[in-house]
Amino acid sequence: MTRTLITRREAARLSGIAETTVKKAVDQGVVPTRRRGSQSCIEVQDVPVLAMLGLLGKMRLSPTDKRSVRKWLRSSDSSTELELAPALVVRRVDEIEQVRLRAERYAALRDRWIVRDPAIKNAEPVIRGSRVSVHTLADRIAGGDSDEVLEEDFPHIPAEARDIAVQFARANPRRGRPRRPAR
Repeated sequence: MTRTLITRREAARLSGIAETTVKKAVDQGVVPTRRRGSQSCIEVQDVPVLAMLGLLGKMRLSPTDKRSVRKWLRSSDSSTELELAPALVVRRVDEIEQVRLRAERYAALRDRWIVRDPAIKNAEPVIRGSRVSVHTLADRIAGGDSDEVLEEDFPHIPAEARDIAVQFARANPRRGRPRRPAR
């Protein structure tokens, strides 16, 4: 089975928790990381685990209990409840399933539409089959360009690629000094 990897920042965005919570889960050994180039990444299957840990944040669970939650959520034949202590039972809620579906969809669309090729714009993320930068497209959408205008300017880029460009740009902001606004 191939493991789909996402960055910590993508995992935080998709699970709805803070990046510091993701970092803490990694540091405590609850969620393992894998290397992808120079980045430390997380398996997309751990996004629901992070979302559940976010819901359980006020409980102050031990790292051992958090690892039990991860094992329970990742097992294929898991029950709907996990008993951590005689008076503490965790239930699987619909929100966690929605997070799982959203994370899997994001990873599939990201892998389908966004590429980094050193021969194209110095490996800046672009929409597959074009030289259109993901960040430029996301900036135009954030700036208020309508679907009709974008479709006219980029007829070769479908709506789902535009949607994933916005999500990707939020989770992976440009690095370095911000660009100066055009005069």
